[in-house]
Amino acid sequence: MRLESERKELMSGIQFLQRENKNLEELLNRHRQGEFIREEAQRAGYIKPGEDVLFVRGVSIPEEIADRQDSEVYGVKIEYLRIFWIVLSSLVVLMYMFVRKEVNTGE
Repeated sequence: MRLESERKELMSGIQFLQRENKNLEELLNRHRQGEFIREEAQRAGYIKPGEDVLFVRGVSIPEEIADRQDSEVYGVKIEYLRIFWIVLSSLVVLMYMFVRKEVNTGE
């Protein structure tokens, strides 16, 4: 009984690996033919200007939402994130300078 359950688990693992291998072979064949798909470019880190990026780990997104090309579904425009980063960095630098000045005048 235990051996049968282990065998079933191993067989399901083998089937999963076979499907994954088939998908990787198809992807390799597309690359050999010179076809570079958008998803592959995104995995490589290429982002078109004006596109939004959102990383979600451990959460499954429904297919009807994941297939949308609408950048307004999730996320924030990269321009706003850049502005936020500049403001935050400036505040950190100013706080560092203020604390450093306080420490130097206190000595």
